Amino acid sequence: MSPDGRFRATADRDGGMQVWHVLTSMCVGRRAGGSPVRALAFDGSARWLAGAIGEIDSVVLVRAFTGDLGLAWSRRHGTVHFSGSGDPWGYPDEEREGLALAVAWCSDGAVVSVGEGEEAGVWDAATGARLATHEVDGWTHTTAVAASPAGWIVTGDARGGVRLFAPRVRMPVDQAAIGAEIRTITIGADDLVTLTTADGVAHAREVRDRRLVSAARPAR
Repeated sequence: MSPDGRFRATADRDGGMQVWHVLTSMCVGRRAGGSPVRALAFDGSARWLAGAIGEIDSVVLVRAFTGDLGLAWSRRHGTVHFSGSGDPWGYPDEEREGLALAVAWCSDGAVVSVGEGEEAGVWDAATGARLATHEVDGWTHTTAVAASPAGWIVTGDARGGVRLFAPRVRMPVDQAAIGAEIRTITIGADDLVTLTTADGVAHAREVRDRRLVSAARPAR
């Protein structure tokens, strides 16, 4: 969903991306793709989408309403393989070593992406340069990520592990165990973290004093 709730983005295993107007159900943006899209996220303006392109372990930036590609880079190697021209899907096989599974926008306009491997990378959306690296559990896939307006980053993995990162801090400042694969994470301006798991259950935590604590309010 876009931050203002007006638009919803969807993707498919053929790599297609679509933007829908929520009230009218009309498709207002579309792009054909070349590899399965595992996750999408709107930026704060709702003009750009970041996509996690699974099997080629990449992040792509797409103009939401025109479908024009802006930038694409390898999540593992950090190599920019599309910047206004060229083939975003066609880059060396030796760089395709992981699996991109989730993506989110930070409040400063950077992009954070996670997937297979030991790192959650934060990237400059204008250049594709790596800005920061956060250490996650390398023994399982990191399946979800969210970033708060205050700069917190929260990741969730396939074994139900949840990690909290402070801005530009490599190691987690706190972590928790939910017990089932984390499918989605959201975190708002009030630092309320809502997580959904593979068994269909919603969980809530709050960021308080650099800790993930049980929320006083139910998950929304």
